[in-house]
Amino acid sequence: MPRWSGLGLRHQLIAAFVAVILLPTAIISIYSLSRSSELIIQIARDEGLRGAGVRAAAANRQFTDIGTDLQVIAQASVLRRYLNAAPGAERASVAREVERYFTALLKRWGERYSRLCLLDSSGHEASCARVGAGAPAVLPPSELADRSSELYFAGALQLRAIPGQESTFISELALQAPGAHDPAMPVLRYATALQSDSGLLDGVVVLDALVAPVLGALEASAAPAGTTYVVDRQGHYLLHPDPARRFAHLRGDGVSLRSERPHDAAVILAQSAGTLYASADRPETLQVFARIRPPGQSSVLWTLIDEQSLDAILVEVGHTRNVIVMVAAVALLLAIAVALRVTHGIVRPISALARAADEIRQGDLDTPLPAAARPDEVGVLTRAFAQMAARVRELVGTLQQRVADLERSDAALRSGQTRLQQMIDSNLAGIVFFDLEGRVIEANDAYLRIVGYDRNDLREGRIHRATLTPPEYRDATDRAMAEVRALGACRPYEKEYIRKDGSRVPVLVGVASPEPGSEHAVGFVLDQTASKQARIERDARAAAELASLAKSEFLTQMSHELRTPLNGILGFAQILQRDKTLTERQARGLKIIDESGQHLLTLINDILDLSRIDAAKLDLYPTEVNLPVFLQVVGDIIRVKAEEKSLLFVYQATPDLPATIRVDEKRLRQVLLNLLSNAIKFTDTGQVTLRATRLQSPGTGAEADATARLRFEVEDEGIGMSEAQLARLFRPFEQVADVKRREGGAGLGLAISRQLVRLMGGDIQVRSRPSEGSVFAFEIEVPAMQTQGQALTARGVPIGYEGARRKILVVDDVPQGRALLLDALATLGFEMAEAGNGEEALAAVARFRPDLIVMNLVMPMMDGFEATRRLRLLPEGAKLPVIAASANASAQTQARCRAVGANAFISKPIELKALLDAIAATLDLTWLREEPAAPTERAPLSGAPRAAPGQAARHATRSARSEEDLADHWPSLRGARILLVEDNAFNKELALEILSRAGIVVSVACDGQVALEMLRRERFDGVLMDCQMPVMDGYTATRALRQQVQWRDLPVIAMTANAMVGDRDKVLAAGMNDQITKPIRLEEMFATLARWVHPAVAESRGTAKPM
Repeated sequence: MPRWSGLGLRHQLIAAFVAVILLPTAIISIYSLSRSSELIIQIARDEGLRGAGVRAAAANRQFTDIGTDLQVIAQASVLRRYLNAAPGAERASVAREVERYFTALLKRWGERYSRLCLLDSSGHEASCARVGAGAPAVLPPSELADRSSELYFAGALQLRAIPGQESTFISELALQAPGAHDPAMPVLRYATALQSDSGLLDGVVVLDALVAPVLGALEASAAPAGTTYVVDRQGHYLLHPDPARRFAHLRGDGVSLRSERPHDAAVILAQSAGTLYASADRPETLQVFARIRPPGQSSVLWTLIDEQSLDAILVEVGHTRNVIVMVAAVALLLAIAVALRVTHGIVRPISALARAADEIRQGDLDTPLPAAARPDEVGVLTRAFAQMAARVRELVGTLQQRVADLERSDAALRSGQTRLQQMIDSNLAGIVFFDLEGRVIEANDAYLRIVGYDRNDLREGRIHRATLTPPEYRDATDRAMAEVRALGACRPYEKEYIRKDGSRVPVLVGVASPEPGSEHAVGFVLDQTASKQARIERDARAAAELASLAKSEFLTQMSHELRTPLNGILGFAQILQRDKTLTERQARGLKIIDESGQHLLTLINDILDLSRIDAAKLDLYPTEVNLPVFLQVVGDIIRVKAEEKSLLFVYQATPDLPATIRVDEKRLRQVLLNLLSNAIKFTDTGQVTLRATRLQSPGTGAEADATARLRFEVEDEGIGMSEAQLARLFRPFEQVADVKRREGGAGLGLAISRQLVRLMGGDIQVRSRPSEGSVFAFEIEVPAMQTQGQALTARGVPIGYEGARRKILVVDDVPQGRALLLDALATLGFEMAEAGNGEEALAAVARFRPDLIVMNLVMPMMDGFEATRRLRLLPEGAKLPVIAASANASAQTQARCRAVGANAFISKPIELKALLDAIAATLDLTWLREEPAAPTERAPLSGAPRAAPGQAARHATRSARSEEDLADHWPSLRGARILLVEDNAFNKELALEILSRAGIVVSVACDGQVALEMLRRERFDGVLMDCQMPVMDGYTATRALRQQVQWRDLPVIAMTANAMVGDRDKVLAAGMNDQITKPIRLEEMFATLARWVHPAVAESRGTAKPM
């Protein structure tokens, strides 16, 4: 101490300063040397973790790109067409386009993918392409396999079925089967389900992605002095310095991380990221690992491991030690140099101030400053430093507040940018950002799908307006861009884009500039392919509907024009044939005229039937039909034709045929007569056979008994047909016979017959060989009532019934109609009563207590609908059976009858058999019958002569035209005043001739307007109204007279040559009561007149002249 105190202050300060500097420097150096290894290891850990995370993220992005490629493929238009194509040839054709599309994709992406397949909804490979021998190729059908048991197939379908779930399924690593010239390659299978426009899951797209590019990128980015491994979740090696250990588990080798380094594996496979320093399995290394997990629904989980030798890391410690020694030596020398220059009075306060400054540097802004009160320069310096520290504290506070504000603004900006980007990417419309020169800067996925480019093309600047715009749209595009520069936006306009593959796509484009004067713009693009196709289809559908309407109108007009003159021909032929003074030659000539006219009428009806079928407007009207009687009548008709050619006609039927079936009797008869007539026409010798067989019906028990499957066969021994003729047999207007046999037909019968059978639920089959005859057969399934054996007694004519006497009430406003039913039913033993309208019927129910009511529907005061409805409200009428009768047998009328409570429905003119069948079914009666001498066709009850029931069946049928049949109607019509409204001279003359011979007083009007004027001047009992006339047609005239109270109940009967679908509905809708179709059939005309026209005052005009 004496020596130390004897030294000068400067030397003391120098010695003290050197000692103070040297001691900390020595301590820090020693500490740094001891901590340098740990610091370097920690730095290596941090840098290794960061590098591994970056490389794992890069691998995940590669997997994301694969999933994006798969979704782009799944949205391809060719796959949409495949899903919506009809199974069969159409789908097979689209499948070829899918194969070409897959091949093009693999050619472009061959370095990343090895196989691309389309699986149908059952899991079978429908189309596959594979990269083989360096080039993509389509797999032949023999190599396509069933993949329904594969995990990726079920997984893709399940993901698509869960709304809101990621739709891409990634399977575990697999070893793709080797090709003829290619080794086996490890792949990841990406799969996604496809959904058709109807919402059904209809297929799966599978993309085999090569893992080699991903692993190669990881290996290439490894540290130069390190070693990189990649293992899966079980620890199998996917990347290893030893190539033999890579994918060893796929070759059946059990080597893995778990088997070689179990301690390391337990840590690495359990954590998502971390480090292992000097582990038990690798004490000489530092290991850094990070997870690689592809986005989507997958069990794929890889781990990236970077391994570095500790010796390589710690080699830096020696360099650090030398640097620390050098820094300490330099610091010591500098300290001595500085100390030598510091004076005795300044060194200490400055040293104190320096220490305070160091504390402030470390963040302690409240550190006190010594010697602030000194008056010298040191004090000034200290006070100035204190003021500076206060200012720094203020600035730091302000800076911290601003930093916090900036961080909040930055977070809000990033959130907004993220939302905006999500909105742009998820938008269904294409959104594109470009400069006004046409260079595309950014675009969403929808835009890229529209133009057919990908993100790589966008990044490399290969998308430009000039390459997208066809030459013919460049002027329109330039005008739009000029509008954007001038106004900031343009009106949306349509154009086409040239896609990357050269195809064109129609689009609707709108462009706007973000701000005035900007050199950039944003475009909104909508794919117009679907709307354009819809517009084309809509126009085509409209054109087809117009063509169909024109065809229907043409056929309607032609039907009218043909039937009008034919009406005069056939009408006068029928009148002249009834002249008793005709010579044989004259009668034969009139017969030829009548038959020729009937043939022409049949041809017209066939054409109209064909038109109805083509327009899907031909309806069937099933009724209950006695099948044995029906077939016997058909046989009787054909037997006459067969005998004319000296042919044998044979009818064969199995005993189990049902007695009664529900079928359209007219159409079934039309089919059978056509087939049988053709058989007789093309058979010169031998026989023609009609067979009727009952087949086994589907179902069991009551269900099978309620239906009958019937098979009809027509076999002939005629000329037969060749295969070429059979191919043309059912074509309309086609006749396959030789010219000699084509007379008498237009080639429509078989075409119409086949369509009718198809409407009945069957089809016509043909077997034929030249010179060996032909067999035509068809099967239909119909409701059956009873078997033929149960109805053997039903073939006779009813003469009474078993059991107690029953009461029947007949309700009809026409006295003749009531009298006819009373006469017919009273002879069978029923106790009868009658009523003229619905009100009288309700009163008669309470008085007469009937067992059954036959109710006419159209009546004055209270019609049959209202009467039946009120009847059901009465205690005595709630369950009383009601049979409704009406001339309008439409489905709507029958449905309305059932709605108000009617038990059955029969059409007018009432057929005796139909009425008796309805009575028997309603009252559960068993008829007592008299066997008829010979079966005949049923006659309308309205035209049946008043005869005993046993003889009724032997009277003339509907086709009879004897003087007596027509005269049955004349007494009720004699003296009636009829207004005939007709513009055609021939038809007027014919109608006058027919009506005047029946004792009817006829006045004539040439059009509807004249008819209305005559109705105002005179009283008429009915009007015969032509529908198509000049000035005012029949429809308009009828609607006009129905508006007048005095004419609302006046019978108006249409006389029209229109026989198309809906013509009768049109007649009824106009307010007419009924319709007579031209050419006029006399019996139909008088039956219709008798049903509606009732003279107000009968006039005695003598006996009508014979017709």
